[in-house]
Amino acid sequence: MEFCDADKRKLRDALSSRTPLHGNLMTFIGLDEVRERFPELWERQRERITETSRAILRQFTDPRTDIVLPIGDEKFAVLFTRLDKTEAMLRAGIIKAEILRRFVGDESLEHLDIRTDALDIDSGDETTGVLRDLLNGAGAGRAQPAAAAPAPARSRQRQRAYRASIEEIGADWSMPIDEIEQTFGFDLDSLEFAFQPHLYARRGVFSIFECRAVRYDATGAILSGYDVLPRDCTPGQITAVDKMTLMRARHGLVDMAFRKRIAVVATPVSFETMSTRATATEFLDLLRKIPSDLRNYLVVDICRAPVGVPEGRLAEIISPIKQLTRAVFVRVSSAQQSLATLKGAGAFGAGLNMPSRAGRDLGSPGFLGRFAASARKLRLQTYALDVDTQQQVASCREAGMDYMAGRALAELSDYVGPVTGMQSA
Repeated sequence: MEFCDADKRKLRDALSSRTPLHGNLMTFIGLDEVRERFPELWERQRERITETSRAILRQFTDPRTDIVLPIGDEKFAVLFTRLDKTEAMLRAGIIKAEILRRFVGDESLEHLDIRTDALDIDSGDETTGVLRDLLNGAGAGRAQPAAAAPAPARSRQRQRAYRASIEEIGADWSMPIDEIEQTFGFDLDSLEFAFQPHLYARRGVFSIFECRAVRYDATGAILSGYDVLPRDCTPGQITAVDKMTLMRARHGLVDMAFRKRIAVVATPVSFETMSTRATATEFLDLLRKIPSDLRNYLVVDICRAPVGVPEGRLAEIISPIKQLTRAVFVRVSSAQQSLATLKGAGAFGAGLNMPSRAGRDLGSPGFLGRFAASARKLRLQTYALDVDTQQQVASCREAGMDYMAGRALAELSDYVGPVTGMQSA
């Protein structure tokens, strides 16, 4: 790889002050495909393409540990200091796919071989990876450790994305902030909300952004979703998380509309919230406060549904939500839950959380394959959350899961990216 003298100096300075590297792999994220396949677009929007690329790189890198350097006019050198070589190549390919998708769209992207170059700092060897091959081969034959969780938000540099305060998020709630805080049972200053990108496996691009409550425990470990609540949480606390998360998702949609770059956003709601008339009405009323054109880009994920819930009961919950949003998914918690029941009740898709220990029924490759195959027969979309290792990425792809999300692919972020297409329910 050829570098001008100025680029050599930048790399030398960065490497001299870097933190210890895990994989010692320098990846190069270039815009060659845009320049070569779409020369008119490149000449007309070169500056915008470069600035958007910088914004996406900020979204998917950690400013405390990773190094991002512009190289010439159409390439970035990126060192992911917490990732090993395989993980770094995969992350670089995903970032490049996201950059390209913003400008050429999903359809054009599907026909591109997205290539990423890399340089081994120790040996000087150069290598090239194709994203499709990296995704297909991720974790083959070996278990990978999970990527490190992001540091507490208060200790990391803020990304340049809109961030709603707790006061703004709670503005649509009739209850004062101090009473909301009493409902949660902990200081709301410790509660934040972020978006988890979901990778659409068939095209290798992020197309859904799931809103989650986020908190850090006393050890600094990240808690998200309903895990931010105490173990003995009450139905009122669960509903509070549902409502606050929906309101944060609304702010994300409004912000994207203001910038004219709409994304598909997912937000959870618990079976408990929708099973009680009063709390279900409150949640639906909050949904109605979102402008209808924005609700076209909102999907709702029903969580904590018990095994054996009758199809008719589930349909009563799904139907009013489906009328107000783009689609409704249901998250299963047991291998015993019937996908046919979910389909009959009106769900558009079904998903699950990957277990932290390999071998448990929901995370075993055998179950994932059966789950995905059954869903395909029923024409249900599928997703897997907490995909935190490359071995889990490989298991999900082998099974044929439609969407996957977790630290192995992208970390939680304040940013919601645009999407150009998603099959409507």
